[in-house]
Amino acid sequence: MIPLLFFSLVVLLFQDANASCKGLDMDDPNYQFTLFHDNKTLVKCSWLTENDDKLSNRKTTYCPYVELHCPISCNYVCTTKAPIQTPTSRPSSMPSTSPTKLPTISPTKGPTKFPSKAPTNAPTGPCADSSTYEWTNDLGNTVDCAWLTKNSKQSRQRIERWCEEANVSFACPITCETCTISCVDDATYKISLMNKKKDVFCSWISSNGVKEAQRRNMYCDKEGDRCPKSCGFCP
Repeated sequence: MIPLLFFSLVVLLFQDANASCKGLDMDDPNYQFTLFHDNKTLVKCSWLTENDDKLSNRKTTYCPYVELHCPISCNYVCTTKAPIQTPTSRPSSMPSTSPTKLPTISPTKGPTKFPSKAPTNAPTGPCADSSTYEWTNDLGNTVDCAWLTKNSKQSRQRIERWCEEANVSFACPITCETCTISCVDDATYKISLMNKKKDVFCSWISSNGVKEAQRRNMYCDKEGDRCPKSCGFCP
């Protein structure tokens, strides 16, 4: 009676394992999800793969949340597998080894008195658009990241126009879909100063608080893609 009951239980587990993967062989055609940058634009699973240039970034950003609804677009593979071996006909009568008589040894060391490192000042946090960065648009108006999608009829045009600019691309990574690009200065790149026969690293731009704004105005339009941090583009 016991072996039969044991075998029946394994069969049920096998059936449940297969059942848990059903429905994951195609994207849900009715499922829609909201884009992070405005929390209102709805797209279907096919949006994830419709732009080859942004495919990797879109999958990285959204698939952890929608992969069970969009398994094909997210390349999701159900990892549940059937048991590898057929169960034995009857349970073993004895454990394979006898239990140890005594615990091995006492703990090797006592607890440390202090934590190894102090906590960081602040968590790094997820990718996010800057809430403070502003720039001047083609009409001479001062705008920010939210402006890119403020007008739904013009959002695509604005994104295509401004996300090509290094400053906007780094400052508004959610809207511009550039979260996978790190906002750091190129440590090896040097800027050729306009009025001097001298080359300097990106950090020179922000090394003098009094002259920082002037230097950014002079150099960051040209050098911002290599020096985004020193140019103040990072969120």
